Amino acid sequence: MTLRGGVYWWREGLLAFAWLLPLLVPYGAGLWWLYQENALLAWMGAMAGISLILWGIGRLSRRRGSGVVMQATDINAAEAERRAREGLSELMESVRAEDLANTRTVERLVRESLVCVASAWHPGRKRAELRFTVPEGLALLEHLAGRLQIAIHEDLPALEQVKISHVVGVQDHLRPARSLWNLYRAGRFLFNPVGATVVELRRGVLQAMTPLLMDSMKRTAGALLVREVGEAAILLYSGRLSTVNRDHHQRMRTAPEVETGPLLVMLAGQANSGKSSVINALSGRDRAVTHSLPCAEGFQAYALEEETAGELLLVDSPGLPAVADKTWLREVSRADVILWVAAAHRADRQRDEEGMRALHKVFEQAVRRRRPPILGVLTHVDRLDPAREWDPPYDVERGERQKEQNMRTVRADLAEKLNLSPDALVCMMTESPDTAWNVAEFWKRLYQELPAAGQSRLERLIHHRSHVRGLRKAARTVPGIVRQARRLLKK
Repeated sequence: MTLRGGVYWWREGLLAFAWLLPLLVPYGAGLWWLYQENALLAWMGAMAGISLILWGIGRLSRRRGSGVVMQATDINAAEAERRAREGLSELMESVRAEDLANTRTVERLVRESLVCVASAWHPGRKRAELRFTVPEGLALLEHLAGRLQIAIHEDLPALEQVKISHVVGVQDHLRPARSLWNLYRAGRFLFNPVGATVVELRRGVLQAMTPLLMDSMKRTAGALLVREVGEAAILLYSGRLSTVNRDHHQRMRTAPEVETGPLLVMLAGQANSGKSSVINALSGRDRAVTHSLPCAEGFQAYALEEETAGELLLVDSPGLPAVADKTWLREVSRADVILWVAAAHRADRQRDEEGMRALHKVFEQAVRRRRPPILGVLTHVDRLDPAREWDPPYDVERGERQKEQNMRTVRADLAEKLNLSPDALVCMMTESPDTAWNVAEFWKRLYQELPAAGQSRLERLIHHRSHVRGLRKAARTVPGIVRQARRLLKK
């Protein structure tokens, strides 16, 4: 046994030496020639310098990261989406080439991306990343595949020309060619030592650079994977990713199956600030109370249809209490657009400030809820100094008359106290629908917020109708289960 084992290992050792000999001879011959030419030390110094340069390039490439950036968060996005995008950005920066080493590491990277988004929507929940149905999971995969195709086309276009069969074929042909190539390298030193040394030096540099380039591409690909998985997961966990359309075609839509409804516009502010007058001015005439929306006590809903904005439901809230209670905050925060109405001639803004802070606190706690756009309306601007002057039109932005300057001052002061942009506040006179002033400017500002308001409405409808829709789908599932049971019993 010992003899046979020894012979076996000697045989394997000789085969290994014969395989490595073509690799060792060029380096040995090159070093001997350099020694004969008194250039060995210079060559070693050059190698050390090149190695140092390559090491610095590697460190720099690692610090620079992948270069892939996450899409900016919408200003009105839900707090959960903000947290998810921040976490995904950090994860993209930490991606390494080793994360794409094999299938297991790629699966781990995908799971980390899902966990990053799911934990933002469901903090503290166990297995939050698995809180979706089978159809939603399939829709996620389909959406992700489409996103990755676009990402590869935009960020890694070279991969579009590389077929898997080409990669496998090249690897198969390289195996038998390596031995012949090593023999050629050994023979080259016998006929041209200087040229062979230069070629080997250049080859060594390229071999050292190749891993750096490959690592950079892998980090970019990994960051793209995190970004696209994260974007798809944000749609999934926010309820904006649908499965199939009503025609049951096997294609995904990014618009959920939710019936549209009127845009819910909530008017908030202190008592006697002119909220009812704003509603009358926007409608063009006095309107009666409608019952299309169940309102809490003290809230009144008015229906309005506008050519560009579509169906609106203007909800007049009761005067802002000294301390905003839960009912007031709940009703106001569920709106699609909030109009904060304040009287321009009044100086007491403390209650407005406290109410706005309480409202923002509600938005911060409701991490799944998109923040609705907030517009400000300054009423009773006709009572600003000089009080007896009222000669519209007025240029609030650039006018030099005393009343115009006072409008700008009051608007800037209220914007600062409510933490709003001055452009989000519109000065209006709303004593009566016939004499109302600057209503057109208000509609212009509202039109700009319609996309964000529409998204807020969509998420509100999803939230309130998800339970009913789930029961309906469960009821439609029962007949199918019964049919499957009958088939099994017949078999």
